[in-house]
Amino acid sequence: MISKKYNEIIKKLENKIGDDKELLDFVKSQISDLTLSYTADIESNIKKYERKIDKLEDKITNIENLVTKIEKDFIEDTVPLDLEPITCPYCNFNFLIEYDSSKNEMRCPECDNIISLDWGDED
Repeated sequence: MISKKYNEIIKKLENKIGDDKELLDFVKSQISDLTLSYTADIESNIKKYERKIDKLEDKITNIENLVTKIEKDFIEDTVPLDLEPITCPYCNFNFLIEYDSSKNEMRCPECDNIISLDWGDED
């Protein structure tokens, strides 16, 4: 795309300048220098942004590794709970409580009535 446009510009200059070869060569040289300088700037910026992207990707990887480690440490340090669903017979409030066969009753967190607990420990 750029080389097509470049060639179009050179062709127009050749047609406009005509037979003055020295002037035509000078203009072509200046346009070539400008084009090369512009291309070098673009390539330099691309490399600079690629380095920044690489650094950001490294930071993201480090953060992901840290989060994984934190998750692993958290999960290993957490005692798994054996939760049981409860529905209050007075207000029909649904909630979860930790299984504890030593408890026979508890207060409903919603209506504050005493609920009898039947763990169904047949095993």
